[in-house]
Amino acid sequence: MIAQAPSTVQELTQFIAEAVRAHFERTGRRMTGAALAEVVRGKYPELDFQRLGLARLADAVRQAEAGGLLVRHRDVKHMEVSPNANTPAAPTANPSGFVRLRAEVWRAFVFVNDPSAHFYDRVTRTLIPVAPTETDQISQLSTSDRYVGISPIPATQQQEWMKQFLATRTALKDLAAPIDVPTWWTAFSGWLRDHSDKDPAAARAWSIYRARRVSEQVTAWATENNVPPSALFLSPRGDDGRRTGYGSDEDANRRAVLATIAEMSYDDLMELRLPLKYVVRHFKAR
Repeated sequence: MIAQAPSTVQELTQFIAEAVRAHFERTGRRMTGAALAEVVRGKYPELDFQRLGLARLADAVRQAEAGGLLVRHRDVKHMEVSPNANTPAAPTANPSGFVRLRAEVWRAFVFVNDPSAHFYDRVTRTLIPVAPTETDQISQLSTSDRYVGISPIPATQQQEWMKQFLATRTALKDLAAPIDVPTWWTAFSGWLRDHSDKDPAAARAWSIYRARRVSEQVTAWATENNVPPSALFLSPRGDDGRRTGYGSDEDANRRAVLATIAEMSYDDLMELRLPLKYVVRHFKAR
């Protein structure tokens, strides 16, 4: 027989915490107060907050937060909750529920088959990829306090995320997923798309789930190495980071631009737009 009302506050807060976590694992987004209220009423149709010594749902959420079961985010006016404090952005700023990593940061942390060594430059706030053959440069950067080496997230850990994700997808968890194949990093996503008839939302949900786990890992790395997160994540608007203070150093910007140009192919350079007055200075008259 399904309980029509919780017998204790603890029972209610535990259910709320489980509902919030299930919602976040499924969608990658915070749960609003309205959505939470609907789930609670669906579980306990005869719920009377006053009988539990509470005035409203917000009181139960407050007790759940005090007990470390969830986090209420106060960067928005209405109620929004998540399983932990690592949910960085409100859905109003980013509908996917997380702040995206800069593309080069994602590659450095996620691409386990990239042979290059990656270093974070504390001065320019940029990432420096170094070919494995450049042993002298790697040694120099590794011994300098200015640079921080980045190791990719181990393949075994990323594969474990896949297994944990599948455990939340009822329609897929009994199927044989390509997690241990040589090209697992692309095969798994393709496999989810191929089984969209069984779980249409799985591929999108996996993308959000993985991004959240990677973001948590990168945030922990940044904290451990005293690196400002604004140097690693895009701003909530998805722009070049100027609103977060990233790239505010003019000299650092100039060095980053020159380094980028040095890596561009001739065809890419032909499409680059520069004021001609800066170009002609570097040519001698004949």
